[in-house]
Amino acid sequence: MYDKVKKLNDLFIFFKESKVKSQKSKLDPTDASTFDLRPKSTSPSPAPNRTGRTLVITFYTTLIFFTLGTTWIAIHHPKTQAYKQGNLVPLTLCTEVINGHSIKVQNQDKEEIVHFLGIESPGENPTKLSSQLDPNKEEQIARHALLAWIYHKRVRLTYPHGKPTHDERGRLLAYVDIYGIDVGKKMLQEGQAMVSDKQHPKFDLYKKFEAEAYDAHKGVWRR
Repeated sequence: MYDKVKKLNDLFIFFKESKVKSQKSKLDPTDASTFDLRPKSTSPSPAPNRTGRTLVITFYTTLIFFTLGTTWIAIHHPKTQAYKQGNLVPLTLCTEVINGHSIKVQNQDKEEIVHFLGIESPGENPTKLSSQLDPNKEEQIARHALLAWIYHKRVRLTYPHGKPTHDERGRLLAYVDIYGIDVGKKMLQEGQAMVSDKQHPKFDLYKKFEAEAYDAHKGVWRR
């Protein structure tokens, strides 16, 4: 009886070892995943991250529109149009302040006298002043204001009619700007000048600034 049980046990062990060997023979020794005994995940693979790609596309789109926008502004800027029309010249150095309405500039290779277009200084037309004011004194006040603002600084001359023009005395007629500020306008706002009776493109605008200085009793309009 004992021998029969021993034989059955040996037979059982034999079949068990044969089954293990059969399973090992099916493993691919070159495939590392074959020997990975960890449980396989059944969850779905995560979706690809599209945030980085979206940011890159947004950045370059914004850059393109910004470049196009700044280019359009530069092309249509009033100063750019003025250059195209030939009525704007590069910066020029103010070498002398002659009086309250005229300066001398180094215009390209020569010095030239520039008369402020659209304004008159107190000494140029004293009939507009109050009888209580001294035209010569007011003229000196206007001249010193110009000295403080533009003497030995680079200014820009603007010709409203497309090309340089001169008056009967040979003075160049132009609007004078410094740092983008119309000097004639500033003179009017401070009451250091009066609007010329001759028509010009900024006549109505200049009259408005003159009226504001008059109402505020500034400069030659003081009481």
